[in-house]
Amino acid sequence: MKIGLVGKDLKYSLSKKIHEMLNGNSYELLSFPNESEVKDFLKEDFGFVNVTIPYKTLAFESVDELAKIAKETHTVNLIINRKGKLQGFNTDAYGFGYLLDKYRIKVEGKDCLVFGTGATSRTIKYVLNLRGAKSIKFLSRKPENEDEYSYNDIGVIEKAQVIVNSTPVGTDDLLAKPLIDFSNAKECEYFVDVVYKPHKSNMVLAAKEHGIKAYGGLAMLVGQAVRTNELFYGKKYNKSDVDEVYRKVAISTLNLVLIGHPFSGKTTISTSLARELIIPWIDVDAEIVRRENGLSIPEIFEQKGEEYFRELESAIIEEYSSKVGYILSLGAGAVLNKKNMDLLVHNSIIFNIKRDINTIDEKSMFGRPLTRTKKELEKIIENRAKIYEKYEDYLIDSTSSINDAVELIRRSI
Repeated sequence: MKIGLVGKDLKYSLSKKIHEMLNGNSYELLSFPNESEVKDFLKEDFGFVNVTIPYKTLAFESVDELAKIAKETHTVNLIINRKGKLQGFNTDAYGFGYLLDKYRIKVEGKDCLVFGTGATSRTIKYVLNLRGAKSIKFLSRKPENEDEYSYNDIGVIEKAQVIVNSTPVGTDDLLAKPLIDFSNAKECEYFVDVVYKPHKSNMVLAAKEHGIKAYGGLAMLVGQAVRTNELFYGKKYNKSDVDEVYRKVAISTLNLVLIGHPFSGKTTISTSLARELIIPWIDVDAEIVRRENGLSIPEIFEQKGEEYFRELESAIIEEYSSKVGYILSLGAGAVLNKKNMDLLVHNSIIFNIKRDINTIDEKSMFGRPLTRTKKELEKIIENRAKIYEKYEDYLIDSTSSINDAVELIRRSI
């Protein structure tokens, strides 16, 4: 029985991976260039299809029965074929609700702003209203209704406490510019982007630059996929089940990157984490030593210079930034090269590992080229603290135990 995703340009989609992970059945990406071909397909025999842009409105118009949320949002993103009768559902509402819960985003009593006025924005509005938002306004390239404003309306942007991008801007595009200047979002606490590839779009990164808690849309995608499986197969998932599905999807489609000051425990933690999650890991410093035929890092610094070491470091980071499913433990100074981090930020979850310096034995610093004493270490931590914070998605304190740090990381994914 055919199941899959109906859309126009699906090369970026993760739906096949997620659904096959959920139920083990073959899931197809069904790209159609126009509405007439979609209509023809819907006359065929199939089990269910998820529907993405630009065919959600067509899906709404094509079904025989509408579920409650689909009817209220005027949006269908799931069609189930029950013996020739097409039933329309909106599982994106469940997905967006799961995203809000996962990141503990409270919208009750808050002024909310949504980018875009299409089918997805109607779903966002439904969920925000359901959760008690104080107000919901929309930004549009062509404002038409009284709750719609232009993207350069600074007054509306300044008051927003929760901002959501419901447009596809930034999908699979690392050069896409943010739709607003986030320096104007003076009251904003949270920014959510429904775009999930890249994991952190330029809008997410721009929001984070201005101190806003910002998240991509992977959790929404996973949540709606889980709801699809509930409706079609009749299986029930609780939140911990969905969290575990999300975790599996994340570690197979992203990299987990550990940054942090010297002697914070990155290497030990990454080793244990790789064993816990059963995924490969690369310690960049160790990989440099391996490629230099066993020459130690102090020897590389002494014989070939720090510049040579940094070039090797950057080459390895660039190599693994194009892959997914790895744990990468970076040397403490790797964050100083913006190019290194630019390669990693979009498709990684970044953990800043921090340790109380009083628990570090100065004897263990012997042989390190840049941190031979605690005073040198203190200076490095002081100089780099803001840089580590800039790139972190999560701060992990490794002071108590390695096992605790590993569990914190696992739960954070």
